[in-house]
Amino acid sequence: YILACFNLTDQSPAYIQFLLDIVFSYTQKHTQGILGFLSYWDYKKDKLSIIAPEGEEAIRVMTIHKSKGLEFPCVIYPYANIDIYREIEPKTWLPVTEKDFNGFNEVFINYNKELSDYDSQGEEIVQERQSQLELDAFNLLYVALTRAEQQLYIISKEEINKKGESNPNKFSGKFINYLKHIGQWNNDQLVYEFGTTKKPSTHTTSKDTKTSNITLTKFLSTHKKYKVNIVTSLGKLWDTSQEIAIEKGNLIHEMMAAVYINRDLYKVVENAFEQGAISHLHKKSLYNELKMVLDHPELFKYFSEDNIVLNERDIMSSGQLYRPDRITIDKNSIATIIDYKTGNISDLHKNQLNEYGLLLEKMGYTVNAKILVYFNDDIVLKYV
Repeated sequence: YILACFNLTDQSPAYIQFLLDIVFSYTQKHTQGILGFLSYWDYKKDKLSIIAPEGEEAIRVMTIHKSKGLEFPCVIYPYANIDIYREIEPKTWLPVTEKDFNGFNEVFINYNKELSDYDSQGEEIVQERQSQLELDAFNLLYVALTRAEQQLYIISKEEINKKGESNPNKFSGKFINYLKHIGQWNNDQLVYEFGTTKKPSTHTTSKDTKTSNITLTKFLSTHKKYKVNIVTSLGKLWDTSQEIAIEKGNLIHEMMAAVYINRDLYKVVENAFEQGAISHLHKKSLYNELKMVLDHPELFKYFSEDNIVLNERDIMSSGQLYRPDRITIDKNSIATIIDYKTGNISDLHKNQLNEYGLLLEKMGYTVNAKILVYFNDDIVLKYV
């Protein structure tokens, strides 16, 4: 509603759509209102991310471990300069003589390669540790280099010392040594290409057929044509010093839109209270006022379980959107239109209801009654 009112975007950015999806998902599961959502967003915002549908042209950023078992037409490996033997604060267990260490036969110490100078057991620990690190590193490199189906881009670093030697402990050194091995290394060359840039022909089978995705290019909204006003929560409560008729009308519309049959009212009022829309002091008076409508002798039948009820449903005609507050359709397809208003009785309200009636008749319904319900000091009904 805010996006549309202030024309913040006429496109449909994935980020905005995703945010709206998160808001909608939250409101389906929680009733804590805006403050609850802000707390939820604070906790989740670093973990939430847009999920691109399969088949969309998009870049997927992932760890090498997560890519294991997957294939991609094009892969970019952007940091091929890993130190094979690098560890963060490594530790190891070292066997010792029990009498020298108060009965302990092993001690937990910081690990480094100088441990091989301690004794033969230390040398064995270092050799085993180095072999394990090499195995892990080359397994990682193997996964990174075998995910591509058509194109693979490796971005490494030209690390050469003054003697012209590469570092054998890093992937960059392994790549340089490979180029030297096949006779293609050139000290002045930074880019090496293998194969052909021509895309291989692919024959799509029924199994490979991807589902086409529909992409929204225009931001769509079915908001009401209301003006935006910034008010406090209590500004919605019409019996306070901040009494504003339009705020009362907005609150009534919000709540009555959720009432389909008589027994819905209690839950609707409770939800409004839990979400902070109304205070505890005004909950009872609000319930009683809305109950007067549902129990009204001329309206009671329209809130029974025997009707099909359409609350706040859009009707499109000639490029315009119309939204009656309530339409009830009985078993004989006889329709009744009810609109909720505040303030003075107006001819504009009557004209609006007549437009709704014409639209329903064009759709094949017989319109039995068109009723304006005014919420003021008393409940007033006006038939159109």
